[in-house]
Amino acid sequence: MPGHACVNLTNITTDRDAFMSGKLPTYVTPPSLDAYPFISGKLKFTNHNIALLGDEEPWPDKFEDVGFEHDHFFSPDIIDVDRSSILSRMSDSTFERLFGILKLCLNNFTTITSKADLTALVLRNADLYTDKQIRPDQIEAYQLSDLKTDEHIHWGDLTALYNESNPDQQRVISDYFEHYKNRSLVRLLSVQAPCFNLPVSLDEQFLSKTENGQTFLFSDIQSAWLRDDVFHRQFTIQAVMSDMEYRLVACAPTLTTALAKVTSFVLALDRSSGHIAMRVLLNEKLLAVAKIANTKGNNASQKMIWNLDRIGTDNEFKKISAQEGNLKDTFTDTLLAVEKALGLQWSKVQKLEDELGL
Repeated sequence: MPGHACVNLTNITTDRDAFMSGKLPTYVTPPSLDAYPFISGKLKFTNHNIALLGDEEPWPDKFEDVGFEHDHFFSPDIIDVDRSSILSRMSDSTFERLFGILKLCLNNFTTITSKADLTALVLRNADLYTDKQIRPDQIEAYQLSDLKTDEHIHWGDLTALYNESNPDQQRVISDYFEHYKNRSLVRLLSVQAPCFNLPVSLDEQFLSKTENGQTFLFSDIQSAWLRDDVFHRQFTIQAVMSDMEYRLVACAPTLTTALAKVTSFVLALDRSSGHIAMRVLLNEKLLAVAKIANTKGNNASQKMIWNLDRIGTDNEFKKISAQEGNLKDTFTDTLLAVEKALGLQWSKVQKLEDELGL
């Protein structure tokens, strides 16, 4: 059946083998752009993720992460050598590239892009560390642990840094994630996003350009060039579970692809899956909601019933419409075209029933 969700299991075991053996691979396969939101969700515990096939090993939850920070970074004097030595082992160029990608900052104001920046931060807070027993490397490690990473990391750039580094620096980069983030970097980079077998008729072409080694694509929605990963997550698809928990299903660059993915996902659902609704967000703002219902007949399955009267009406949402203020028609036309390409008539039948007052 077209549209069935699938998961690419290629290279999923690579991280587990490395994680269990303690050996690091010299090369890691770059993750797909679709996987970036899932990797970010695994880096910082969030409930907006679905379990992926081939990824049965548990990840630390938010309580374990809090315990990890308390046990290792509660105060500078308890920081061990495994953590405090990472900065001295990390070359200046690795530091600048790594934390340039992670975009480390303090309170959204102070950005750390070099070892000199970190030293300056320590000096500004020197009055806080009067205990002579605390070593300078412990203070630097403590400050580093307090810095926050960017919410949307370009995991392709991080993979490139790892692959281009020598074995010593690969170990340092890996140790940073293990000892500061409570995560295996190689395991993070092996996280896969669900893939969808969409009809060729729904393929889309985009304008692209390269600047300073970075790929940008033109967004008709925002009338701007966006970094490739930002472009591909303009739309977010979430499943609403019976306990009202939201789970990340996929991201998409356009309304067509978003509706194709959410429709394919529901097509593949089991009736006992516990999903009660689906949400589509544009730039992290709710655009549309569809409840999940059972179809009739001998081959009963799941279908979506969209609330077309409550499609987003913000000015931002109107940008996806060909005509100002015509968002509902644009959404409906796109939805009907997508369902037709997938061999469905859910919304067409719903539209006719609504018009007939059935």
